[in-house]
Amino acid sequence: MGAGNEGLTFLWIPQLFAAMPAGRLFMILFFLALFFAALTSLISMIELATRVLADAGVRRSTALALVGAIGFLLGLPSALSQAVFQNQDFVWGVGLMVSGLFFAVAVLRYGVTRFRETLINTEDADIRIGRWWDWAIRFVVLEALALVVWWVWQVRAEPLFGRYGLGTVALQWGAALAAFLALNRRLAARAARPAEEVPAAGPVPASIP
Repeated sequence: MGAGNEGLTFLWIPQLFAAMPAGRLFMILFFLALFFAALTSLISMIELATRVLADAGVRRSTALALVGAIGFLLGLPSALSQAVFQNQDFVWGVGLMVSGLFFAVAVLRYGVTRFRETLINTEDADIRIGRWWDWAIRFVVLEALALVVWWVWQVRAEPLFGRYGLGTVALQWGAALAAFLALNRRLAARAARPAEEVPAAGPVPASIP
């Protein structure tokens, strides 16, 4: 009982605050900060998805309503069932780790120094990142690989399609990847369509004297 993030946040931390002087006040401040952290993160995630749809030609108000409705519907099972919440927290928490690994590997293939100089240390950048960043990215790759191996080892005894099973994770990742690939093709085609349909500019009319 109380394993994982929800156990740490909603069971053990309140008990810790209860044993502290003025713990009730600090607990209120902690959960208030947690609420605003979640809210600001949600705003940025909604804005990113809305921007993608808007760039593909969807009206912003429609894109915002669509993203909000889909997010609400997908999050509803986790809000109603702790088992679903634990599964989703595990599946997509590991997904964030693996996506970070993919990004770091992509930077290595692109060229760490080249990536830093052309995409980070731009003319508009407020600060310049030094060569230490090149080694930090290599360390991130090793760290992420170690975490993936550790994660697989931790769930080796779980049922394949259980709450924390490898089959459950692979199935949900595959479904999300297939949906994103299909959506990406449609959005890319829709974004390119207006440019193709614009008629070629004719001769500029002479000005009237």
